[in-house]
Amino acid sequence: MLRLPFLVRLGVASNAIELGSGPRLASPASQARYFRHNGLEDGMPLLNRKSLEEKAAEEEAKAETKAAEEAVRAAAAEKLAGHVATLHKWEYHVETIDLTSHWTKTMQAAAIQAMRDKINALGAEGWEMISYESIPMYGSFSSNLKGYAYVTFFKRPAMPDTAS
Repeated sequence: MLRLPFLVRLGVASNAIELGSGPRLASPASQARYFRHNGLEDGMPLLNRKSLEEKAAEEEAKAETKAAEEAVRAAAAEKLAGHVATLHKWEYHVETIDLTSHWTKTMQAAAIQAMRDKINALGAEGWEMISYESIPMYGSFSSNLKGYAYVTFFKRPAMPDTAS
């Protein structure tokens, strides 16, 4: 059994009306008659009901808000694309050299000189060293430090696209 509260058509319940009071409606047919009689055709209470004009105005406002948000997003994307187009483009290169403690001083000096020559050659090609990292190398059978691997990072301005 369904017990429906009394509703005021203006959408404001009177303090004198006790919520939960109302007729007991046993069958769906009697519920439908009650709803039709009280202006509740689809069984929805009138407290939050909107007219068709209000619904249409609300949908139109939502559509306008969505369109305005899309316009703002499009403008921001266009501004970002314009900014990105003015930024420098870079290309990157990585080189490594291993220096082990088992090498003689002469072998280490030769490896360092070879790395220096390689870095200078890259500099002549427009590469700029931006960072390097020394990575300790440990033995696979022991945890003894065997030397260091040096990883160097270079960058230079990217060549402009010839296709564009």
